[in-house]
Amino acid sequence: MEALKSYLLTAMLASLAASLLIRISDPRYRTYVRYVAGLALLLLLTIPLTSLAGDLADELSETDVTEEEQEQSAREEVIGEIGRTMSRQIGDIVAQRFALSREAITVKLTLDLSDLSAISIYRVDLTVRVMCDAQEIEHYLSESLDCPVTVTVAEGDAQ
Repeated sequence: MEALKSYLLTAMLASLAASLLIRISDPRYRTYVRYVAGLALLLLLTIPLTSLAGDLADELSETDVTEEEQEQSAREEVIGEIGRTMSRQIGDIVAQRFALSREAITVKLTLDLSDLSAISIYRVDLTVRVMCDAQEIEHYLSESLDCPVTVTVAEGDAQ
Protein backbone atom coordinates (compact mmCIF):
# COMPACT_ATOMS: atom_id res chain seq x y z
CA MET A 1 0.00 0.00 0.00
CA GLU A 2 2.89 2.32 0.82
CA ALA A 3 4.43 1.66 -2.62
CA LEU A 4 1.19 2.66 -4.37
CA LYS A 5 0.96 5.83 -2.29
CA SER A 6 4.56 6.72 -3.15
CA TYR A 7 3.95 6.00 -6.85
CA LEU A 8 0.87 8.25 -6.99
CA LEU A 9 2.70 11.06 -5.17
CA THR A 10 5.63 10.79 -7.60
CA ALA A 11 3.26 10.89 -10.57
CA MET A 12 1.47 13.95 -9.24
CA LEU A 13 4.70 15.83 -8.45
CA ALA A 14 6.22 14.97 -11.84
CA SER A 15 3.08 16.16 -13.60
CA LEU A 16 3.15 19.45 -11.69
CA ALA A 17 6.87 19.93 -12.43
CA ALA A 18 6.34 19.25 -16.15
CA SER A 19 3.42 21.66 -16.27
CA LEU A 20 5.42 24.37 -14.50
CA LEU A 21 8.43 23.82 -16.79
CA ILE A 22 6.24 24.16 -19.89
CA ARG A 23 4.67 27.40 -18.58
CA ILE A 24 7.96 29.10 -17.76
CA SER A 25 9.75 28.05 -20.95
CA ASP A 26 10.44 30.39 -23.85
CA PRO A 27 7.49 30.35 -26.30
CA ARG A 28 9.85 29.53 -29.19
CA TYR A 29 10.97 26.30 -27.53
CA ARG A 30 7.71 25.42 -25.76
CA THR A 31 6.89 22.63 -28.27
CA TYR A 32 10.25 20.97 -27.67
CA VAL A 33 10.02 21.40 -23.91
CA ARG A 34 6.50 19.93 -23.95
CA TYR A 35 7.78 16.96 -26.01
CA VAL A 36 10.76 16.29 -23.69
CA ALA A 37 8.68 16.80 -20.54
CA GLY A 38 6.03 14.44 -21.90
CA LEU A 39 8.63 11.75 -22.64
CA ALA A 40 10.20 12.18 -19.21
CA LEU A 41 6.79 11.98 -17.53
CA LEU A 42 5.88 8.91 -19.57
CA LEU A 43 9.12 7.17 -18.58
CA LEU A 44 8.69 8.20 -14.98
CA LEU A 45 5.19 6.73 -14.91
CA THR A 46 5.91 3.48 -16.80
CA ILE A 47 9.09 2.36 -15.03
CA PRO A 48 7.37 1.79 -11.66
CA LEU A 49 4.45 0.12 -13.44
CA THR A 50 6.74 -2.39 -15.13
CA SER A 51 8.48 -3.21 -11.84
CA LEU A 52 5.09 -3.41 -10.13
CA ALA A 53 3.83 -5.77 -12.85
CA GLY A 54 6.96 -7.90 -12.44
CA ASP A 55 6.51 -8.02 -8.66
CA LEU A 56 2.85 -8.93 -9.11
CA ALA A 57 3.75 -11.71 -11.55
CA ASP A 58 6.37 -13.04 -9.11
CA GLU A 59 3.86 -12.90 -6.29
CA LEU A 60 1.23 -14.76 -8.30
CA SER A 61 3.67 -17.38 -9.59
CA GLU A 62 5.11 -18.13 -6.18
CA THR A 63 2.92 -20.39 -4.13
CA ASP A 64 3.29 -19.49 -0.52
CA VAL A 65 3.22 -22.87 1.13
CA THR A 66 2.56 -22.29 4.76
CA GLU A 67 4.00 -24.44 7.46
CA GLU A 68 0.55 -25.90 8.09
CA GLU A 69 0.15 -26.87 4.42
CA GLN A 70 3.60 -28.50 4.44
CA GLU A 71 2.65 -30.44 7.55
CA GLN A 72 -0.65 -31.52 5.98
CA SER A 73 1.15 -32.62 2.81
CA ALA A 74 3.69 -34.61 4.82
CA ARG A 75 0.88 -36.20 6.83
CA GLU A 76 -0.98 -37.22 3.66
CA GLU A 77 2.21 -38.68 2.22
CA VAL A 78 2.81 -40.76 5.34
CA ILE A 79 -0.81 -41.96 5.38
CA GLY A 80 -0.56 -42.89 1.69
CA GLU A 81 2.62 -44.89 2.35
CA ILE A 82 0.95 -46.64 5.29
CA GLY A 83 -2.00 -47.59 3.06
CA ARG A 84 0.27 -48.90 0.28
CA THR A 85 2.34 -50.92 2.75
CA MET A 86 -0.76 -52.43 4.36
CA SER A 87 -2.20 -53.32 0.95
CA ARG A 88 1.04 -55.02 -0.10
CA GLN A 89 1.23 -56.98 3.16
CA ILE A 90 -2.39 -58.15 2.97
CA GLY A 91 -1.86 -59.21 -0.64
CA ASP A 92 1.31 -61.11 0.32
CA ILE A 93 -0.42 -62.87 3.23
CA VAL A 94 -3.40 -63.91 1.09
CA ALA A 95 -1.11 -65.13 -1.70
CA GLN A 96 0.98 -67.19 0.72
CA ARG A 97 -1.91 -68.53 2.84
CA PHE A 98 -4.07 -69.60 -0.14
CA ALA A 99 -1.26 -70.54 -2.57
CA LEU A 100 -2.17 -67.86 -5.11
CA SER A 101 -0.01 -65.84 -7.44
CA ARG A 102 0.72 -62.43 -5.89
CA GLU A 103 0.27 -60.76 -9.29
CA ALA A 104 -3.32 -62.07 -9.43
CA ILE A 105 -4.33 -60.20 -6.24
CA THR A 106 -5.35 -56.56 -5.99
CA VAL A 107 -6.07 -55.07 -2.57
CA LYS A 108 -7.95 -51.82 -2.01
CA LEU A 109 -8.11 -50.49 1.53
CA THR A 110 -10.32 -47.90 3.12
CA LEU A 111 -8.58 -46.49 6.16
CA ASP A 112 -10.20 -45.04 9.27
CA LEU A 113 -8.44 -41.72 9.78
CA SER A 114 -10.59 -40.42 12.63
CA ASP A 115 -7.67 -40.89 15.03
CA LEU A 116 -4.33 -40.31 13.32
CA SER A 117 -2.43 -41.75 16.26
CA ALA A 118 -4.08 -45.13 15.60
CA ILE A 119 -4.87 -45.53 11.89
CA SER A 120 -7.01 -48.60 11.34
CA ILE A 121 -8.48 -50.46 8.39
CA TYR A 122 -12.15 -49.61 7.85
CA ARG A 123 -12.79 -51.87 4.86
CA VAL A 124 -10.93 -54.24 2.52
CA ASP A 125 -11.86 -54.90 -1.10
CA LEU A 126 -9.84 -57.72 -2.62
CA THR A 127 -9.93 -58.78 -6.25
CA VAL A 128 -8.47 -62.13 -7.29
CA ARG A 129 -7.97 -62.84 -10.98
CA VAL A 130 -7.73 -66.64 -10.65
CA MET A 131 -10.19 -69.28 -9.48
CA CYS A 132 -10.22 -69.58 -5.69
CA ASP A 133 -12.54 -69.95 -2.71
CA ALA A 134 -13.62 -66.33 -2.20
CA GLN A 135 -15.71 -67.12 0.88
CA GLU A 136 -12.77 -68.75 2.66
CA ILE A 137 -10.52 -65.75 1.93
CA GLU A 138 -13.27 -63.38 3.00
CA HIS A 139 -13.83 -65.27 6.26
CA TYR A 140 -10.09 -65.44 6.99
CA LEU A 141 -9.52 -61.69 6.42
CA SER A 142 -12.67 -60.65 8.27
CA GLU A 143 -11.59 -62.62 11.32
CA SER A 144 -7.97 -61.44 11.12
CA LEU A 145 -8.60 -57.76 10.45
CA ASP A 146 -11.93 -57.34 12.26
CA CYS A 147 -13.45 -55.27 9.46
CA PRO A 148 -15.78 -55.83 6.48
CA VAL A 149 -14.07 -57.65 3.62
CA THR A 150 -15.30 -58.14 0.07
CA VAL A 151 -13.54 -60.66 -2.18
CA THR A 152 -14.28 -60.59 -5.88
CA VAL A 153 -13.14 -63.35 -8.21
CA ALA A 154 -12.62 -62.01 -11.71
CA GLU A 155 -11.73 -65.21 -13.53
CA GLY A 156 -12.35 -63.57 -16.93
CA ASP A 157 -9.23 -61.45 -16.34
CA ALA A 158 -6.96 -64.40 -15.54
CA GLN A 159 -3.65 -64.32 -17.34
